[in-house]
Amino acid sequence: MAASESKTEAAKTAFRPFVPATETRPELTLRALLLGAIFGVLFGAVTVYVGLRAGLTVAASIPISVLSISILRAFGKASILENNIVQTTGNAGQSIAPRHLHPARAHLPRLRSPVLPHLRPRPSSADGSASSS
Repeated sequence: MAASESKTEAAKTAFRPFVPATETRPELTLRALLLGAIFGVLFGAVTVYVGLRAGLTVAASIPISVLSISILRAFGKASILENNIVQTTGNAGQSIAPRHLHPARAHLPRLRSPVLPHLRPRPSSADGSASSS
């Protein structure tokens, strides 16, 4: 009896993939790549702005994945694999953007342009809040 019980337990805990190998779902589609590229540019610009303004960057992986689920469902039936492509593409584009922030922040105090005064770094206090200067 012990051998049959262990086989039953193993069958219950065996790994079952969410998308079976016998099923074909759309994955690398044009709309997934375009939506991911748009999210990469949009969230990349936000990351650069926040990085220059506040001095820190944040990951946008979760907002991109939530938005991709919503937008792809609005455009029709979407698969989890397609959402994965959008999230991966968008996050890859967004994560490349802040690589050049450190050199840019080093040169910002030297800028004398009246066009970009809002990008000058603000000093912050010990608790992380920005000063009113």
